[in-house]
Amino acid sequence: MTAIWIVDTSVLLEILDVPGFRQDREAIVEQYERRLRNNDRFQLSMGVAIETGNHIADVKDGNIRRDRAMRFDKLVRSTLESGRAWQILRLPEPHEFADWCSQFPDEVMRGFSLVDAMLIRTWETTRRRGNMFRVAIWTKERRLMGYDHKPQQREHRN
Repeated sequence: MTAIWIVDTSVLLEILDVPGFRQDREAIVEQYERRLRNNDRFQLSMGVAIETGNHIADVKDGNIRRDRAMRFDKLVRSTLESGRAWQILRLPEPHEFADWCSQFPDEVMRGFSLVDAMLIRTWETTRRRGNMFRVAIWTKERRLMGYDHKPQQREHRN
């Protein structure tokens, strides 16, 4: 079965091997390669892309900072060119973003950042459209791990 993985910053930082964020890199890369072989799909939100870029910009060593920025660039470019495994998600429409922001005070009280809240909305939308596929937020963040819909199985949300 093909799955759709909505990639969180915590996972993308591992894939790109960004210093300070690579506690589980070997396991994450192994999962990533297995999922690629399985023809799974990956979604990258603009919020995660921006957050990842900010973490890369904070890397102290200039050579490593440039290398990781180049890795990020390569991933994004290959995504845009091939369009096969990865999909870069569009920015929300102004009314959608306003709706997310209006819900943000409640989300932040539950421990979610704005990017987390955006991932949850993306998960909800993707799950409705791709009901025949597994749709999950791929993350290391415990509070987001429960967003995993498997067809013909009740979903579990935290």
